[in-house]
Amino acid sequence: MLRSALLLAAALSQACPGAQAQDAAPARGLSLLEAVQAALERNADLLVARTSVDAALGAAQQLQGALDPVLGAQMQQSRAQESLAQLDRAAFAAAGVTAADQRIDSRIGQVSLSRQFANGMQASIGAIHSSLRDNTDALLGAPPQKSGALTFQITTPLLRKPGIAPLGAALDAEVEAATLEQEFAAAQTTRDVALAYWNAQSCAERLRIARASERRSEELLADLRRLVAADEVPRADLQLAQASLSVRRSSRLAAQQSLLDARRALGRLLGLDAASIERLDALSDRPPGTRSGMEMPQADDTQAADALRRRADLAALGRRVQAATLRRESVQEQNRPQLDLVLSATRRGLAESDGPAWLPAFTHRAGPGWGVGLNYQIALGERAALGALRQQDALVQALRVREQDLGAAIESGVRIAAQALQSAAEQLDEAGRAVAGYRATVENERTRRRLGLVTLIEELTVEDRYNDALLLEAQAREGYASAIARWRFETGTLVQRAGARYTSRVDALFDPTVQ
Repeated sequence: MLRSALLLAAALSQACPGAQAQDAAPARGLSLLEAVQAALERNADLLVARTSVDAALGAAQQLQGALDPVLGAQMQQSRAQESLAQLDRAAFAAAGVTAADQRIDSRIGQVSLSRQFANGMQASIGAIHSSLRDNTDALLGAPPQKSGALTFQITTPLLRKPGIAPLGAALDAEVEAATLEQEFAAAQTTRDVALAYWNAQSCAERLRIARASERRSEELLADLRRLVAADEVPRADLQLAQASLSVRRSSRLAAQQSLLDARRALGRLLGLDAASIERLDALSDRPPGTRSGMEMPQADDTQAADALRRRADLAALGRRVQAATLRRESVQEQNRPQLDLVLSATRRGLAESDGPAWLPAFTHRAGPGWGVGLNYQIALGERAALGALRQQDALVQALRVREQDLGAAIESGVRIAAQALQSAAEQLDEAGRAVAGYRATVENERTRRRLGLVTLIEELTVEDRYNDALLLEAQAREGYASAIARWRFETGTLVQRAGARYTSRVDALFDPTVQ
């Protein structure tokens, strides 16, 4: 991130600060590669896509936390006191003991460790130590009682499958879907940056054309003024030349505003603040052109099939369908009756003494014990279960419809993008030929007007057509470069994935034939 930020800062610092610098080519400007790198690190939509991946990973981690062991500890101390009944007092008096009330002091300490497993089993182990001191027992000479118990219990589901396993698989699918959606967001960002970059370059070229046209009109007006002063041309030609200059100035002002808007749009995609956007003047890369004998990609079934295989958005939607299906299975499973087998084993000991040691309570007079049981649970109503299942069915169906529709849209988009690319290449070739023809014609008409062979209005007409041809060529260059970006996006070749990482293929934006 630091390297890309430094590249962008260097490009901005060397950019031309004012509008007048557009006529001169800058020594250094922001390249398309640097623009894409900056956008991949700062673009808001892509940053949001990254948070979706973190959220999916957090949900998966949270589910895994249900399998973490749980350690519990408890300590309790209490005293119960009540008056003895008359019969009990008489019994104590007969034994030579005076007692008016009974006080029972109890202390209980418990430690347990439990864990749930992915297969649905639950196991727990615990130790309980309790001590009981009764004043009436002490009056009769009985020592305090201390008991200890070690317990182990395991619960095994017999009817219902564990819900963690399908939920875990669903969350894994959702993590992969979020990762693929992030990759698709990177492809969208790369495409949008390329379109905005070429639009800004096209606006800069149209401004250069407008300025050149304005200069020629100013030179023409100055030349006519000299000729009018020498009585070689009528004064009416000055009005026509002045009107032509006003039109060209208006075109130049409109081109300046278009360039400003294009820079702001590009700057927003790059995640720049307002001050940095204002300094975003120079762009170094020129829109690509066609080559002689260049064969454009054709939209056939193979291209469409490859696009369906490569498109990250379609793959992400497939993972969403998989996750929703797994969640449906989990809901269906949890709606079944529950029957658990519970097995337990215990070891209990008893110690009667006044000593503070607690270990004898577990070892003295200890004996084993065991237990076996069944827990059965069934919902008497099915509305909640059927409602949850119906909701999941609707979600799965909706995702499958979207998946099918997206697949059809991708196939159609590939064919349309291929046709648009072919048409854009042909338009660029024709526009180049038109510019070459009008360039020579303008020079000829200028010479003929000076020789008095054509009128001023005829020269201005050819000049206007030449400007139109230049603007058409600039528009065709932008259209061709944008058609490449759209073709790459539709075919899923804008982003290259290697394992869990991906990179934008900026080189592919300059040549549609690069594999």
